[in-house]
Amino acid sequence: GKRNAPCCFFFGNIHSHTSKMKLLTHNMFACNVKKCAGSFPLTILPSEVTPTEVEFKQPFILKMLDRLDWEALRKGAAQVGFNDLPEAFLPEMREDENFLKLVHKAIMEIDVIEGFLKCEACERS
Repeated sequence: GKRNAPCCFFFGNIHSHTSKMKLLTHNMFACNVKKCAGSFPLTILPSEVTPTEVEFKQPFILKMLDRLDWEALRKGAAQVGFNDLPEAFLPEMREDENFLKLVHKAIMEIDVIEGFLKCEACERS
């Protein structure tokens, strides 16, 4: 299930940039307001995004594909400036290593260092 996240969660620390969010994590967050309808996915309002090199592990990416909400991933990726994911995920794409590396880049190598998450249903940020 989706984990609840504060509607106005701020990533980062004014004094040290130790907090970060990957798109994999974002894909599991929903609004924490109980009466909020349509609370997923949260909109990312990034102020700092940093690429990070992470070793590609194909079995992990294949496992995550079964758990990801594809449209939410595409939306979140676009919000942080990564527009390389295809519109749809088709089962046969699991055999395409280039596709798997794109998914890896999106969910593992993009770090949102600072920014806000906004619930479009509540319009809270």
